[in-house]
Amino acid sequence: MTYPEVAAGGLWSTASDVARFVIELQKSFAGKSNRVLSTDLTRQMLSTQTPDWGLGIQVLAEGTIFLHTGSNLGYRCIFIGYPHTGEGAVVMTNAEGGQELRMEILRSIAVEYG
Repeated sequence: MTYPEVAAGGLWSTASDVARFVIELQKSFAGKSNRVLSTDLTRQMLSTQTPDWGLGIQVLAEGTIFLHTGSNLGYRCIFIGYPHTGEGAVVMTNAEGGQELRMEILRSIAVEYG
C-alpha cells in the first residue's frame, strides 16, 4: 500500500528511539536540554494550542500529559509522557488490533508503577 503522506508510510523508528525523543522533550521542558528543541519551543509544543492539542502532540490534563498515537497498515503505537515528573512509556505493536493491546499494556504499566 502506498500512502500519500511521507511520514505515514515512510517514517520508521524503534521504541527506544521514540523513548529517547520523549525523554529529550521532558528534559527540554525542564530547561535541562536543547538537543532536540529549545525550552521555549518545547513548552509551546506541550501547551494547549487548540482543545487537547499542543503543536503536533496531544496535550491532556492541563498540560500534565502529552501523547501521540500512530498507525500504519499492520502497526499501532503510542507514546505518553509526563513533562513535570519525567515518567512515560512507549508501546509499539505489529497487529491491526494493536490499539486494544497498546492500551492494555499502558494500563498494566500504570498499575505496576502507580
